[in-house]
Amino acid sequence: MPSVQVRANDRENYSRVVFDWGKNIKSPPSYSVQQTKTSLIILFKESSNFTVVGNSPASLSRVSGYKTIGSNKIEIKYPSGQNVRHFITDNRLVIDIKGETVEKEIS
Repeated sequence: MPSVQVRANDRENYSRVVFDWGKNIKSPPSYSVQQTKTSLIILFKESSNFTVVGNSPASLSRVSGYKTIGSNKIEIKYPSGQNVRHFITDNRLVIDIKGETVEKEIS
C-alpha cells in the first residue's frame, strides 16, 4: 500500500486538507465522494496508509471531525452551510472548506 501524507492548514477564508501521494503512485489517485450538508466521505479506489503530518484535520477552524475508516475511506465533518470543493493536482487530492469557523470545545 502506498503511503499518503495528510496535511491540514487554515487560511483566512477557508480550511484545506491535502492528501499527498508524492512519487508513490504513477498517476493521480482515483476517488469518489459522498457529500451531505455536514460531511464529506472520500472513497479511494486503492487502499493506502494515511499519515497526518503536522496539524490534524480535526483541529481546523471549519472542521468538526476527521476520521480514517479503513484503508481507503476518510470522513471529514463540518457544520452545515460550508462550501466544500475537491480537486486533484499532480498526485494530490485537495479538499477546501469555506465558510464560518467552528467553535471548538476546550478540553
